[in-house]
Amino acid sequence: MTDSAASFTNTHTPLDLHGRNFRQAQCPQPIQVAYRSFDRQWLIPDNRLLVMARPPLWQVRSERQIYVSEQDVHEITDGPALVFSGLIPDLHHLTAGVAACVRSGAIARAAFPI
Repeated sequence: MTDSAASFTNTHTPLDLHGRNFRQAQCPQPIQVAYRSFDRQWLIPDNRLLVMARPPLWQVRSERQIYVSEQDVHEITDGPALVFSGLIPDLHHLTAGVAACVRSGAIARAAFPI
């Protein structure tokens, strides 16, 4: 398991926001993620900073892993039906406009490792 995956699986570590533990906590190294289909951004892989961490995607993360993003919220009229990436995809990787409005099971499973 990588260090970044460990930060997502260890969700029960108590940190006192005003105490010594918080000031001495290690910050994980930022990593690149697939923010949109052709946009890469840097992310601090810390469960405390993310709305929806999706631990299964982090647990399979490696240099040889490929992720596929798809959307099934609405009919595809133009553009790609699938997008592949070697980086962990953002929840809205393929459907930026739609996913921001709809947080259903369809959106939650829109990106998965293959």
